[in-house]
Amino acid sequence: MDHATMTLQILTEDGDLLALNPWRFRLTSEQLAGKVDYYGASHPLVIHIDHARLNFPELADDKPEDYDLLENIDPSTFPDANVSIDEFVKNGEPFGQWQFKMRRQGTQVNVHDLDAYIRHSRLQGNLMWGKVDGAHRTQFTGRVASNNITSLLMDWGYDPALVAETSALEVQLDWPRSPAAFAVKDMNGDVGLRLKKGSFSSSPSAANGLKVLALFDMSSLIKRVQLDFSDIIQPGLSFDSVAVHYRFDNGVASTVSPLMLKSTALNLTMDGWIDFKRRQVNNNLIVTLPVAEKLPLVALVAGLPQLSGMIYVVNKLIGEVLSTF
Repeated sequence: MDHATMTLQILTEDGDLLALNPWRFRLTSEQLAGKVDYYGASHPLVIHIDHARLNFPELADDKPEDYDLLENIDPSTFPDANVSIDEFVKNGEPFGQWQFKMRRQGTQVNVHDLDAYIRHSRLQGNLMWGKVDGAHRTQFTGRVASNNITSLLMDWGYDPALVAETSALEVQLDWPRSPAAFAVKDMNGDVGLRLKKGSFSSSPSAANGLKVLALFDMSSLIKRVQLDFSDIIQPGLSFDSVAVHYRFDNGVASTVSPLMLKSTALNLTMDGWIDFKRRQVNNNLIVTLPVAEKLPLVALVAGLPQLSGMIYVVNKLIGEVLSTF
């Protein structure tokens, strides 16, 4: 701490603070630089961090998988504060800009109006973190959106397996540990995903590290059902939209609304469950090919208008069944 400054503060009869000049503490170091403004005991601290370049200990080999770095921290002791961080770096990796408001409530702390820009995405939401009888509990409701999911995947160390004009992940989750010990296998709540106008890569290495995308490897899918639609499906799969809603129960995700992928070449619908604890999957996949709508046009191009008329009648009678096939 380099220095602290004090300015005169004027209070009304009701104790409200009139002066805008607070007690100000400045922090300057290579790891942490910023200022803390104190307006009085009845007002939240105003904390502005220019940069926070922090190093956290790596998980040692003798630590259990569910080790919680914040196990011994009591969130109810945190002061009320309005926080903004211009640059946050953890263990040499950038984690963007953050701002949030922190308020104590009983045995927990509420972090609301959370707004962060992290690696080509925007995170918004509210978090509640409490500790009762030594047991942590965290709840988070929020949304992550991106207009450049390809760069987002690359920044997190994944191959650019996905392109989309817009993407949004909406969550309402809770887990039995601190915010630092989030684990999919322990979480409960809802997760919804929406993608608009994009494509999945079909390269063999495209889904490395993000194995859920391998579900959309069309070359593997078509090979398994022993059908040849190479004239319809080109390398990679473009889509108009992708949407799914999962509900988690202690690490088991079940579809509330099936995963639906819509494209000009085909439609995919998938529902079922995924057990992240036992690493088991049980899903049903339906592939819909809109071939019935193309048949009359194909017949006309072939110079067989009479066949086109016949196909038109059949299409009206059983077109939906044929399309689903």
